[in-house]
Amino acid sequence: EAVEALQIPGGLDAKGIVDMRTFLIERLKTKAKQLERTNGEIVTISRANLAGQSRIHAAALALLEATSFEALIQAITTDLAVLLGVDAVVLSVESEGDDALSGRLVSGVQMKRRGETDRVLGPGRDVVMVSKLAQAPAIFGPAADLVHSEALLRLHPSSHCPTGILAIGSRTEGTFDPGQATELLAFLA
Repeated sequence: EAVEALQIPGGLDAKGIVDMRTFLIERLKTKAKQLERTNGEIVTISRANLAGQSRIHAAALALLEATSFEALIQAITTDLAVLLGVDAVVLSVESEGDDALSGRLVSGVQMKRRGETDRVLGPGRDVVMVSKLAQAPAIFGPAADLVHSEALLRLHPSSHCPTGILAIGSRTEGTFDPGQATELLAFLA
């Protein structure tokens, strides 16, 4: 701040030498402003990451606190939306047999045909994020018109359980972005 207030003469001196102090000071001022902006951005990103981590941990704890399958479904389909600050959370599980169940809602769980998870996410992909949806997929059911950004998480708890998808949707475009880190969402899944 003191350097900004100084009036340092520039130009040639009596011997024809250029005074570079002014140039160097201006350069340092510019660099200091850039560092301030960068520092502010890092602090903002760190705060957002900490908030996201806290939300995911609270959601994981809510799931772990479920004492029955029904309580787990309740936590997933209602509590997660509030805890994650999103607008829709849907649980979809592949049916082990009867294709007649496909698309039906059974005890708060959407039933899908075998192979549907790979079709939606792609083989080998565990997390898919879309920043801007032209039209939300049918997986969101009645909330599809509300969803403009989504995260789809592969659920595969064990070799004895069917594969599924945890679909998280937000009305705000850009909530989920393909360039975002997915470790916390994969942890939740």
